[in-house]
Amino acid sequence: MYVSLLALVLSAELSFEKAQNRCQGAELDACLALARFYAAPGGPHQDDAKAANLFQNLCAKHDPEACFEYGVLSLEGRGAAKDPAKAVQLWDKSCSRGSRKGCTALGNAYLEGQGGKQRLEEAEKLLSDACAREWVPACLRLSRYLISEAEPKARDTTRGVWLLSQACLAGDVPSCVKACDARLTGNGVARVEAEALKDCQRACDAKALHGCWGLALLHLHADLPELSPKKAVALLSSSCKAAEPRSCIALGELAEVGGAGVAKSAAAAKDRFKFAHLRLESLCGKTAPAECLLDAELAAQGRARDEDAPATRKLLSERCSPGAVAGCFGLGVAKARGHGGAVDMAGALEAFKLGCAGGSVRACRAAGQALLAGKGGAADPQEATRLLTLACDGWDALGCAALAEASGGKKTPEGKALRQKACRHGYGPACR
Repeated sequence: MYVSLLALVLSAELSFEKAQNRCQGAELDACLALARFYAAPGGPHQDDAKAANLFQNLCAKHDPEACFEYGVLSLEGRGAAKDPAKAVQLWDKSCSRGSRKGCTALGNAYLEGQGGKQRLEEAEKLLSDACAREWVPACLRLSRYLISEAEPKARDTTRGVWLLSQACLAGDVPSCVKACDARLTGNGVARVEAEALKDCQRACDAKALHGCWGLALLHLHADLPELSPKKAVALLSSSCKAAEPRSCIALGELAEVGGAGVAKSAAAAKDRFKFAHLRLESLCGKTAPAECLLDAELAAQGRARDEDAPATRKLLSERCSPGAVAGCFGLGVAKARGHGGAVDMAGALEAFKLGCAGGSVRACRAAGQALLAGKGGAADPQEATRLLTLACDGWDALGCAALAEASGGKKTPEGKALRQKACRHGYGPACR
């Protein structure tokens, strides 16, 4: 972390030789630049001892960035004795003199108990203040802590995602994508459509295709006046052409049922799924776990070629447990279809229930459908209705359609309203 925090980006107008000459003339900015040349790991002028000496002298002259960087060297034992406690003292000086990097390093040290005991409240305040000053590393560090590192009782996913949005506002595109994704999936944070729209729009505007996919979902599903299915399809089409696999899958699903103005076409759906599979396969080869899992799910559904179905089922099974449910929907589908092993409806229902408990709306829909039909266990209309409601409220068009039929379909006002909702979410048959 600290190497990445070290300021190594130098002025394009100040070469090593100019920095040397001007530093001899006691220009402090030139000395700081020279020290950074010396401190650059693997650089042509690396000399840790000279870097440490310059940073130390500049810190004594109240330069906050020099104090920060001397702290980094002290923590790592480069050009100076390794001394975490001294590093913390230096970052304290840097922070008190106004350095956002110093405050971030100090906050991180307090979080991790470097150079002393943990000081969590002070750490949160330091990182929060630095984030408010539009310093992205501080936003990300505090976000990660609140979402995944704090003690379970102290975790605050809602605030963690808000911090990602702040990093997004400060210009960090990956944070826009993460915030967009979190607000769309409702993974540990309430889905606020207006806020999701801001993060997804910023991500898409920055040419982040995953953000365009998220923006398309909002246009397709969200209940905001400025959104439209036509715009959703346009976004999905453009991002699919640019090889965003989730957009291709979404278009394929619309083509399967003829939803949101997309003509019903089994051939078009097959082409979309094939293109998504090829893209996911290439990304999976670059060790992208989420893409591997999504490709396995396509294969389990029969939407992609699968040369090793047992391995696919094994991968999905490995990602379906109480602590990690990303593979549960795909595993349930594989067991229900007998993909990669024997048909196991009871196991499928168990996987769907586990996935639903972990937040997968598709798994909620599949579990609800199974319970309605009594597949994998005794029929339970009441629980089925609860699960299908979760799926429908989570924008799952098939969940809304199944719930509509369970509620009387076209014969009841409730059924008609649910059919309209299924139609709006892209399930074409419900529009007729």
